[in-house]
Amino acid sequence: MKKLVVFLLLFVALIQFSSAIELDISKSAVQNVVVRELEEPALFNVTVKNLGSADTFHIYSLVGVKLEPENIYLGSGEEKNFLLKVYPEKPIKESVTGTYSFVYKFRNSKDEILEDSLAIEIRPLASIFEIRTDEITPESSRVNLYVRNKKGITFDNIKAKFSSVFFETERSFALLPYETKVFSIALDKERLKNVIAGDYMLRTELTIKNTKAVIESVIKFSAKPELETKESVSGFLIYFHRIERKNNGNTISQTTITVTKNIFSRIFTTFSTYPDKVVKQGIWLRYVWTKELKPGESFTLTVTTNYLLPILFLLVLSLAFYLARKNLASAVIVTKRVRQVRTKNNLPALKVFLSVKAVKRVENVKLLDKIPQMMKVYERFGLVEPSRIDEKNRVLEWQIGDMEANDERAFSYVIYSKIGIIGKLQMPRATAIYEQDGRIRESVSNIVTIIFGK
Repeated sequence: MKKLVVFLLLFVALIQFSSAIELDISKSAVQNVVVRELEEPALFNVTVKNLGSADTFHIYSLVGVKLEPENIYLGSGEEKNFLLKVYPEKPIKESVTGTYSFVYKFRNSKDEILEDSLAIEIRPLASIFEIRTDEITPESSRVNLYVRNKKGITFDNIKAKFSSVFFETERSFALLPYETKVFSIALDKERLKNVIAGDYMLRTELTIKNTKAVIESVIKFSAKPELETKESVSGFLIYFHRIERKNNGNTISQTTITVTKNIFSRIFTTFSTYPDKVVKQGIWLRYVWTKELKPGESFTLTVTTNYLLPILFLLVLSLAFYLARKNLASAVIVTKRVRQVRTKNNLPALKVFLSVKAVKRVENVKLLDKIPQMMKVYERFGLVEPSRIDEKNRVLEWQIGDMEANDERAFSYVIYSKIGIIGKLQMPRATAIYEQDGRIRESVSNIVTIIFGK
């Protein structure tokens, strides 16, 4: 009995599986742009192959999009190619600008559904076109006006009215996808005399299938040929010499810039653009740039003379010489630091930190540090106690012994005063005495000054 039930369930599942909707769908955009103000659909070339049983399929969407055709019949194994029209409804057209992706469905007579997706682009009518003109000069008698279709849509009948301070004209024409129409328009030269150079608005009113769109663009009206020069010098140790030549006219102009440098300053001088010619005249070098500038073009040359480089070079050289000399003179570096502290009785006290570092191998190293007057040593020391405390001469001594190169030792101690101290106290230098190459040498620490009473 159980086997029979299992068999029946498998049989039913097999029937359902064999009768499920099976379509192979491929599609390509013919015109996927929808103009918001027009009632024209997006168009897709769709090919559908029925891999299942013959049936009539209903094509539809539930997301505010109407599709045509709504139904197609496909026999078993039949393949059909058709043009699918996509009409987004008004709420979608008004709320979406740009790409709109949606799901559409195929449903057979058994209410089985297969889903697929499409994407359309929704744009306002004015954004479909680009309108511009050539630059107008006082000598212009005509101007070219360009109307470009920026999308893959065909417009069979466009009526356009162009208005500006320079001209007013009307044209009727058609535009293929991505096509540009050029109109040559006559100018009234007497009218141009009353117009000041600058940018002016061109207002274009387009009428397509009783729908109007207004597009505003700019017409440039230039003055007579004019080459403008700007020059500036700034900086102290680094000098910036900036030269700019700009063609504000309406003809191609040639400009030449010349910069002269002596052989010394040339070493520290760089140019933003390599010169076209270099002429040597004794100790002087003459650099020449020759440029051809179109209307509106400019050429900027920046000459940078960096006297900071030789100064830095001398400073680095001096520092290197000083450090080399110091390393040769001293094989041991002694560093002293002091920090103010307070005793339990709130007496002024100082914690002294000493560091001894060997630059080279040295032998029999001994560190001496003197205690200032009016100060006493606190008898609890850091990790290393002094080897000897000379109370009479107020000197602390540490016997360090031999030290290898880069070997470093640290010491610390506390001194205090039983009376208050106000003002500046200069600590004595610490001294390291050692043997190097059979000779007795010594190194002293830095000077440390403490201000009490702050």
